[in-house]
Amino acid sequence: MTVAVSVAAGVDNIISAIPELNPYRLGLNLGFIVVLTAMNLRGVRESGRAFAVPTYAFVVGVLVTIVIGLVRTASGHPPVAESAGYGIHPESVNLTTIAVVFLVLRAFSSGCTALTGVEAISNGGCRLSANPRA
Repeated sequence: MTVAVSVAAGVDNIISAIPELNPYRLGLNLGFIVVLTAMNLRGVRESGRAFAVPTYAFVVGVLVTIVIGLVRTASGHPPVAESAGYGIHPESVNLTTIAVVFLVLRAFSSGCTALTGVEAISNGGCRLSANPRA
């Protein structure tokens, strides 16, 4: 289930960048799941090597984004979100206890979904270091 949720989120991000791919959403999801399954069936070491390049590309992309933001801020043109000018207006809503419970459960499930990928990477690393033949 973690793979399906992660792949669906990734495909949604791809489609937000390239809206023409929207009719192929299901095919893209299934294709990525098949590729990930095939790579993971090769073994921990081989799949680790295959997934190293996209992982390093992601880390480099994040670092480049941070550096660009710092350079723009240092030059006097900090990046500003489009929503930065929106005002916040409090609403008086009478939430019932059941609504608050559902809100807390939703926050908990969102946090659990985000952490499952981290746990999988952590568990894989533990198995690699515990293997004396690695």
